[in-house]
Amino acid sequence: MATWDKQYLLDMFDRLAGRPDADEITDANKYKRLAEAQNEVIADIASIYPYCLYRSGGPTALSTSDNKVYTFGNDGNSENAQGPLGHVAIFRNLSDYPDNPLIEGVDYLDEGTQIRIPNNRTEQSTLYWTGIPTPQDISASVEPSLRPAPARELIVIKAVKNFAEEGDQMPSLAQTMERRYAREFAKHMLAWRTRFRRGGAIAVTSKERAIVQSGGVL
Repeated sequence: MATWDKQYLLDMFDRLAGRPDADEITDANKYKRLAEAQNEVIADIASIYPYCLYRSGGPTALSTSDNKVYTFGNDGNSENAQGPLGHVAIFRNLSDYPDNPLIEGVDYLDEGTQIRIPNNRTEQSTLYWTGIPTPQDISASVEPSLRPAPARELIVIKAVKNFAEEGDQMPSLAQTMERRYAREFAKHMLAWRTRFRRGGAIAVTSKERAIVQSGGVL
């Protein structure tokens, strides 16, 4: 069984790229390629179906010093201001999640790595956000963050494709990996998009559940 940890991804990279056991390309450089590919894969998913990548644990508090500008903190590597990927929802209270988010352009302005309250207004001291945080780079000490774990094959396929395109050194391999990525990406996207569709009691929103629980009809 595949474990899909960092070592498995490294071994899969070597296998798909046809790298020798005694390789002039170091593991550190391969991990850099895997880290770059993970960012690309997450961006690809976020542009289509971001909800499957939302931060576990629910909404997270934003930071502010003046109740006018709120920030998302630093990215996964703690080096740069975080600009969440894909759709972001902002809430005044945890009890507002998921049905009552603030309205972008009315309640707040999106400024990439921060949000601003319009017209120099102030908000309450704590706001919360949900979305896709920027991942920490894969390395010899950092595991990949994409879940579910089997989807991490996309990271390796993308990394090998990018590697093959460097200097146009292996165009045939690049084309093979491009076709494989398109096929496997579509497969995983279909699984994500249908995971909670037609799923009985869990296939409704909290508002819909409340209607049913009160004896109403959807």
